[in-house]
Amino acid sequence: MEASAVEARTRYTLPPGVEPDDVLHGLLERFPVDVVRVATQTRRYYDTFDWELFKDALALCRVDETIALWSLDHRPVGERTPFPVGFPFVADWPDSLLKTQLADLVSVRALLERATVHARHVEISARTNPPGPVANLTFENAAAHEPGLVVPFAAQVEVEAYPGADDLRVWFESLCGEPVETDGPHTSLFAARERMAYSSKLAFDLDPQMPCVEA
Repeated sequence: MEASAVEARTRYTLPPGVEPDDVLHGLLERFPVDVVRVATQTRRYYDTFDWELFKDALALCRVDETIALWSLDHRPVGERTPFPVGFPFVADWPDSLLKTQLADLVSVRALLERATVHARHVEISARTNPPGPVANLTFENAAAHEPGLVVPFAAQVEVEAYPGADDLRVWFESLCGEPVETDGPHTSLFAARERMAYSSKLAFDLDPQMPCVEA
């Protein structure tokens, strides 16, 4: 079935101690559904120490042995390029459109791995003849990176429900609570930026009406 047939897309945070296998086991026990397909993907997000790409609403994402530049509103900025041998300095990369795009943005800064997302995609179908699609689930375990430091995030699941899957959404809310806001495929990058934000500039919260002594 085409992706456009998906009726609702909702993201939840899994409760502490609840694993994806626990969720799938609960689904199979409660609903007449089967797991028909499972796929995994690891996304690695790179940026400079001072988040130059993020400041320009860009995300440099590596999947397997390819790397691409994306805008944070989910639009591809350039074609996927084989992961460069000269990483992490863009100046050492083989010539490519991506190298040209990045050169002015990062200058001489090294690229660092700022966040990693391990995603597990699961397709759920009804036990009918023929089987009908019920939902697509994406479980994500993510972590932010700083030199010598890894900060894990709470595991999340994104539920893409097809029409007629209202009971499934109700069950997820009973298990996980209220849905959380999502920024699409770059959710973990936003979270990493918030936790690991760094700037070489002094950042003061000043008010135009503030007395000089207080400022």
